[in-house]
Amino acid sequence: MNRVSASELPVEAFSRLPYIESPTLSPDGSKIAYIQNLENPDLTLLMCVDLNSGEMKTLVQTDNLTNKIKWFEWGNNETVILSASFNRSLNSNKVYHTQLLAIDLDGEVPVQRRLINARKMLSNQSCK
Repeated sequence: MNRVSASELPVEAFSRLPYIESPTLSPDGSKIAYIQNLENPDLTLLMCVDLNSGEMKTLVQTDNLTNKIKWFEWGNNETVILSASFNRSLNSNKVYHTQLLAIDLDGEVPVQRRLINARKMLSNQSCK
């Protein structure tokens, strides 16, 4: 019986993020959005590919340190809904907050919109 010997994998190979994760088709099946993790530089991208034309667009780029993609879903054939978390300092305290964004794909360049304005909501609630 022949034995095949394999070289040992470095420990780092087990701690890497997957290269591509969460591929999701648009409702009409014409586009696919997915998260792509890069190592050099260390970035995470939310990508979209038009399956008819082959055109690729970067929708969001994060560093996984101060900004992270939490999840995404198709809102319709031309809009991706995204939840992203952000770190920032507020009165010298580290604060984590989450934004709900819509990314419109129907133009030349993807356009991001905030779906919920937390400051506006808080100011409206304080008036009650």
